[in-house]
Amino acid sequence: IHGAVGASVFGILVPFSISSALFRDLIPTYWIYIHVILNVLTFALTFFTVGIAFDTMNGMGDAGEGHMKELHHVAGLLLLLLVTFQTANGFLRPPREFDADDITPKANNDSV
Repeated sequence: IHGAVGASVFGILVPFSISSALFRDLIPTYWIYIHVILNVLTFALTFFTVGIAFDTMNGMGDAGEGHMKELHHVAGLLLLLLVTFQTANGFLRPPREFDADDITPKANNDSV
């Protein structure tokens, strides 16, 4: 299950999430909802995948051996941290400012 869910997340959800942002001009109203939903699903399923790995690792080897000895384990933890940072960053980002007469965002040109 760990491999199937991980491959689905990073082989399907992540590319579609990135594509929804890249092709936002095709569906200007709904792209952000698709992008947010896919990013939150990516976070949840990545968390689930790492949880499966930790649960499986608890039953393997001697207790004194420790964890995170293989590159795959470290890579999985780093991916979880990166996905967590990316998802949190999306929610902590300040809202875009819009002109009252126009629906396009204002440019942030502080220089003259």
